[in-house]
Amino acid sequence: MQARSPVHSGWLFSPDYQPSYREPSFDDSLWEVVDLPHTNVVLDRHYVDEASFCFVSTYRKTLHMALPKGYMATIRFEGIASQAKVFGDGVLLHTHKGGYLPFEVALGSKATIALTVVVDSREDGGIPPFGGSIDYLTFGGIYREVFLLVHTEQRILSLFVESHDSASVQFRAEVSSAKGVGYVARILDAEREIARIETLVLTQSFSSCFTSLSLEPWSPDNPKLYWLELALEEGQVKRVRFGSRSARFAKDGFYLNGERLKLIGLNRHQSYPYVGYAMAESGQREDAMRLKELGVDIVRTSHYPQSPAFLDACDELGLLVFEEIPGWQHLSDEEGWRALCLENVKAMIERDFNHPSIVLWGVRVNESADDDELYAKTNELARKLDPGRQTAGVRNFAKSSFLEDVYTYNDFSHDGTNAGLAKKRTICNTDYPYLVTEFCGHMFPTKRYDSPLHRAQHAMRHFRTLDAMFGSEGISGAIGWCMNDYNTHSNFGSGDQVCYHGVCDQNRSAKLAAYVYMSQKAKVPVMVVSSEPNNGDFPKASLGPLFVATNCDAVRVTYQQELVGTYYPDRKGFPNLPHPPVMLTDLIGKRLEKETYLSSRDRNGLRKLLNKVGSQAGALTLVDKLRMGWFLTRYHLKRSDAVGLFSTYVGNWGKEASVWHFEGLVAGEVVCTETYGESKQPYLSVECRSPILEEKETYAVAWINVTVRKKGMTLPLPYAHEPFTVSLDGPLKLISPSVGVCEGGSAVVLARTIGVQGRATVTICSALGDTSLDFTIT
Repeated sequence: MQARSPVHSGWLFSPDYQPSYREPSFDDSLWEVVDLPHTNVVLDRHYVDEASFCFVSTYRKTLHMALPKGYMATIRFEGIASQAKVFGDGVLLHTHKGGYLPFEVALGSKATIALTVVVDSREDGGIPPFGGSIDYLTFGGIYREVFLLVHTEQRILSLFVESHDSASVQFRAEVSSAKGVGYVARILDAEREIARIETLVLTQSFSSCFTSLSLEPWSPDNPKLYWLELALEEGQVKRVRFGSRSARFAKDGFYLNGERLKLIGLNRHQSYPYVGYAMAESGQREDAMRLKELGVDIVRTSHYPQSPAFLDACDELGLLVFEEIPGWQHLSDEEGWRALCLENVKAMIERDFNHPSIVLWGVRVNESADDDELYAKTNELARKLDPGRQTAGVRNFAKSSFLEDVYTYNDFSHDGTNAGLAKKRTICNTDYPYLVTEFCGHMFPTKRYDSPLHRAQHAMRHFRTLDAMFGSEGISGAIGWCMNDYNTHSNFGSGDQVCYHGVCDQNRSAKLAAYVYMSQKAKVPVMVVSSEPNNGDFPKASLGPLFVATNCDAVRVTYQQELVGTYYPDRKGFPNLPHPPVMLTDLIGKRLEKETYLSSRDRNGLRKLLNKVGSQAGALTLVDKLRMGWFLTRYHLKRSDAVGLFSTYVGNWGKEASVWHFEGLVAGEVVCTETYGESKQPYLSVECRSPILEEKETYAVAWINVTVRKKGMTLPLPYAHEPFTVSLDGPLKLISPSVGVCEGGSAVVLARTIGVQGRATVTICSALGDTSLDFTIT
């Protein structure tokens, strides 16, 4: 029997390296005790010194292994940034280059072994993605999980399963030696056996096929998963999870299980506030759940293979994945660098073959120049390892050499005034399967505390690009840049070394643009107004055009409890979107009906004139003056009456505080509401997805979003920068600082379990009040 156990607790860490550290007799009693995943340095959210994590550090742990006779041990590291040397009892056992894929080290059959792992987190130009300048940080440490594998010499090395139709399942396996042993292969639905094969292993590599099955297809709406278990008669057992589905990009679009699906997606970096890459399984799953809640169909793992825990969550939630090899623009002529590219293709596919969520292998360095010699090899290798999945390679220039199966392109052509996407025929040499893999992003960075006009324009760019995608035949989908803001090098991003490209902030709290994506799905009612209707937020106190991101049939608006009107999605401006925004270009509406002295025709004319003057910040053109003069004369009004009309219906200067109420209607019924102006007192909202923290193979993380809000409003208050303190009671430990601040109304508190069951309380204190969350740790 092969046993797999986590090796995550009780490592010793020193933020430096000396040759003596690898000796078993070295005294490490004063070193810091850490658990994995671990970052080599805790970081600030802004103004990160990009050299602060680029150093060599050392981890030590003595393993005591009660190995049965005939058994041996292997240790598996899921990810170390960015290269590592593993010593056992002072002897170099293995060197690994690259920060994103796993490696295994044979430990033999000793009962005790002193491990020393020397971690080099510096940027080494001989290792992808390094060699040029990259628009993200790679952080440092043993930042993914580590496992001890105990097994006999006869071992199942690999097990790959695929099922492209519900009637059959194929698998292929490799064992460490061929001795003519028998095996049993079973397909399980949970623990219920639904099929089995029994035969002999005659070669080290072998395959077989189950037929006459009736499996449920895996899909975003029904992510059904099965297990395939392979058991050798000598006792070795291996289980892998799989799903049955077909996925194909064709010239006319993407097909999942034979049905064409337009893909809406987002790119994702795996970095987190404070800890960089070092996030446990529960935090990885949190990201997948938030992407699913954002309404996307597909996520691209930009620009490297990401955590197995994140991919497991994508399988379980029904989130499609485009996974790619490490790299960013730079290509090297060095033989070793290019060999590592090929090794990365191999390791990525072998690690992640069984994930039904993955529908594309990215075998080209993101936005790199054409290199037919290298990319012919990466494509050939990918197709050999996995003939059932298509390959892709992301580029940012037109008419690129095309060696993959799907032409994937970063389209940053939209500038807010032109078409949302370039025409496919202007990008491809011929009619290839085609997917847009980035848009918006650096073209319009947006902080959550930017002006409402800026935030609205950010969201509108996402609306226009998605509308263009839905309206373009032959474009399979569009993957926006990106899910969340992230730290970067000083030659990228804003002055604080943060790329504010996300539809969410670093805390994964939604910006306005996130609701563009949420509103395109119909399952859960969505409605958010683009801005609080405050004149003082706009240039010259002129209330800019507002819109509502919604999947409702209509939006009903009232002002001071008076009906303004009912407004409908702008299908003329956005003819292709499933759910266009509702444009609020007229916020006078029916309110003028109380001016009963006006005829219906003149009331409509005055409404248009007042809206026009409002959009001009109160300025009147000569034609406007003539029209207003005509109204004043016709109805025997004075100039002060005209000023009063403008103040009442447009400017609201000197009047009572405005209260606006918005109702989302579906089939005539109110399904969601927003109110602005009714509540004056902000409050601190403290939320965590679950009060249960379950330690599995490593510690669990409580992801606590802290936001400043007002009652009735969906988005956090964009100009709230509220400080707070954090205290803990019970078996939890803070990851984030004990003093924090809401930036643009948003912050995150991260706390982790410490291997002890029980109850714990997290208390957030601020001038807005104190809030506590209770947790049960299992």
